[in-house]
Amino acid sequence: MSDTQLLELTSVKKIRILNKRNGRMKLSFNLTSEEAQAFKNFFEAVNVNNNTEEEFVKAAFILGLRSMEASIIERMKEEAEKAETSEEPEIVEDDTEKTEE
Repeated sequence: MSDTQLLELTSVKKIRILNKRNGRMKLSFNLTSEEAQAFKNFFEAVNVNNNTEEEFVKAAFILGLRSMEASIIERMKEEAEKAETSEEPEIVEDDTEKTEE
């Protein structure tokens, strides 16, 4: 998911998060009519397992989180590699006594 797509997702006006007992959570958000129609069209086109809309949304949400996690881990690895290669070489001083002749 690109940064632009993330920005579009974060422009959602109202998201409700309800923390329930036993560590459960309920997420709720509203779609515009265009977004709702796009969701329905996509759901009907790709729902080959005859899942309910609720099952489909939950699976899509979890898969999206996993994809974001993988993307973040990959970027962290890249940044760590950059940091390792950009470090200045270590200077080791010779601490043996020098004798003047």
